[in-house]
Amino acid sequence: MDRAWISVGSTTTGSVIDPLNAACEEGFVPDTVYLIGNPAIEHKMESLVEMASGVVGAYGEEPEVETRWTEKETSFDELYLTIRDCVEEAHGQDAEVAVNFTPGRKFMTAIAFQSGMKFDVEHLYYFHIHSSDDYGLSYPEIPRTAADLIDFTEEM
Repeated sequence: MDRAWISVGSTTTGSVIDPLNAACEEGFVPDTVYLIGNPAIEHKMESLVEMASGVVGAYGEEPEVETRWTEKETSFDELYLTIRDCVEEAHGQDAEVAVNFTPGRKFMTAIAFQSGMKFDVEHLYYFHIHSSDDYGLSYPEIPRTAADLIDFTEEM
């Protein structure tokens, strides 16, 4: 079965890439990665695309990485509709879908979480780092006991 990963982009690389790395390590290796950007993070998107491709590639899959854009950072409806479109596209290809709601501003995470719940994704991931001492470290540097990949579809 194909798998799709959907994430809002961020200026904080780890919030986008670390959850993807953790999911791959737990066996969710996507064929397609959707990264949703906006003008405020445009300067980060190219490196996020490269990193996402590299992380998934390290687990043996050459992913298709697609970028989607909202007109501005605070395009709330547009962000919601973009996530919906990615979910529908992936489900239309019979893919198992995961939404990462770790990155972004609070409203972005709220919209990503709500979208995942409403559109019945198979996984709704949040990467929780227990201590600020580990903020800024990349996934391989974070002790496994210092972070959790939480799938809210299993928690609720």
